[in-house]
Amino acid sequence: MNRKIVFIRDDDVYKIDKSFINIFEFCLKKEVPIIYGVIPNKITPDLIKILNKTKKKYPRLIDMVQHGWQHKNYTPDLTNKFEFGATRNYQQQKKDIEKGLNRMVEIFNKNFTPAFIP
Repeated sequence: MNRKIVFIRDDDVYKIDKSFINIFEFCLKKEVPIIYGVIPNKITPDLIKILNKTKKKYPRLIDMVQHGWQHKNYTPDLTNKFEFGATRNYQQQKKDIEKGLNRMVEIFNKNFTPAFIP
């Protein structure tokens, strides 16, 4: 049997807005797995609550992964925005990644899928 697997990745997630609600409701209704690329330093308490609650209810449908730290652009070039890259040294980048990881574990605990999206 040749089975196709589909999932959606939603990046830059940190607040509940119309875009989040539309994708969230669609995926739950259609049972399409979704990976949320969460910005750890920007996420709102109400979104933390809904993601944790939903992960408990539908553990195979959603995953929360780390999407950077604060989604800040450190490049002078506005066409290519980077939070992580050559404009910052290794220690600066590592520190932000670690802060993001600690925050993700703090807010999602066992619901956090340990993956990183730069």
